[in-house]
Amino acid sequence: MGSPSRDHLTNIRGRFHDVRGCTSRKGIGPRVVVRIVLAVMIGTLTGGAPQSRAGDTIYVKVLVDEEEVFRDEVWKQRLRNRLERASEILGQYSKVRFSVIEFDRWDSDDATQDFLASMREFESEVSLGRARLAIGFSSQYQLKMGRDQLGGTRGALHSHILLREGNPRVFEPDRLELLVHELGHYLGAAHSVDPDSVMRPVVADGRARRKAYRIRFDRENGAILRLVGAEVAQRGVRRFSDISLRTRDKLRLQYARIAMAFPDDPSAKKFLQLLDGPVTPVDHPTEVTTAGTLIPALPPATLPPPATTLPNRSSAPAAPPRIPARR
Repeated sequence: MGSPSRDHLTNIRGRFHDVRGCTSRKGIGPRVVVRIVLAVMIGTLTGGAPQSRAGDTIYVKVLVDEEEVFRDEVWKQRLRNRLERASEILGQYSKVRFSVIEFDRWDSDDATQDFLASMREFESEVSLGRARLAIGFSSQYQLKMGRDQLGGTRGALHSHILLREGNPRVFEPDRLELLVHELGHYLGAAHSVDPDSVMRPVVADGRARRKAYRIRFDRENGAILRLVGAEVAQRGVRRFSDISLRTRDKLRLQYARIAMAFPDDPSAKKFLQLLDGPVTPVDHPTEVTTAGTLIPALPPATLPPPATTLPNRSSAPAAPPRIPARR
């Protein structure tokens, strides 16, 4: 902060005289006068901007790969706007907000089409710098029929999120919903059986394009966002395993409710495991699912079906949904 200008000081002195005159008439004590003058000075020197704590903001490094076709100013504005909208939605439930601190590019392997391999590559090549979270938007994509993986992370408060940007069947409302879904995982949200929740296992299904649709979290995940967000904002927590014991007990209750209602999905159980130990390091032999949870490395033929996926539109479904859709 620079030194106050002469006009600022004159303005402060004038307001102080106004306050002093008011105190003589209304009998306000000297301590109140000091508080009022300090408030006026802070508001004047900062332009009246709200002063938020550093822990309230998670600074994000936003990246695209070399396959991005738009000019820098175009994709930067597009992704900044999307992150701001996602942050507004998450801010209705948590005490944190997400803000871009840096833009960059990374060189993705043209020969890699497997999402899990792309995730490992992104983590190994991209450093955080001044950011706390790196979100990569990859246009390295070949159109496939059936369900497909569109995004993922390794778990709550993990440093990297990877999203596929170039799918021609996914539009901006879908991409916003997908970003909110993965940021929900970042703050501990698990998959929900609620078909209207942004944490349902299959997103980018066209629902976000409906005029009446609003992106929202189910009750249990809304409670999880509030609990984890408070730990991040108030205690500066950076690892899921560092959450306070009192909050852990409350989180366990919410995850137990989700797991009971949705026993076929492993995400709530995996988040329970993360509460009791540090997040598995990147070089550990694990695979990341689009649920944002960790699973043991398995042969490709036995990997579970993707979670955050595009619904199947072929005549022969590759992986039928486990829970019937509500009509």
